[in-house]
Amino acid sequence: MKMLENDQKTLEILRKFKKLPKRYQARSVTVSFKNEDFYSIEAEELGLPLGASIRGYLKIQPANELFSVYAKDELAEKILDIPKGCEITAEAKCVFGIYKEVKFTADEPVLERGVLSGLLITKVIDMKKPDENR
Repeated sequence: MKMLENDQKTLEILRKFKKLPKRYQARSVTVSFKNEDFYSIEAEELGLPLGASIRGYLKIQPANELFSVYAKDELAEKILDIPKGCEITAEAKCVFGIYKEVKFTADEPVLERGVLSGLLITKVIDMKKPDENR
């Protein structure tokens, strides 16, 4: 199957976003993924509201790589209502944040920084049940 021009652009953005998340934050992409397990997440670093956000670690197409996928508010509810195993096509925004965490050592507490990044779903475009994907 020939790769669509839009798929090639998305693939390039995702490839670079994995390595340079700060530079590629806020870029929009259209991706698809199989709806698997999502769970509640606290990610204020990404601007996601506490108690109203979900995260899944899913294989994203066209990249065929694992990404953290986030949704918030009404979209989070919508995704939770979609049956597991369905193929979702969605618009998403690349998101990036830095978190701080206190690690306790034998000597003293140490403040460490880390990167949090992934794809924030902004719109569900299409949904296909598993038997429709063939």
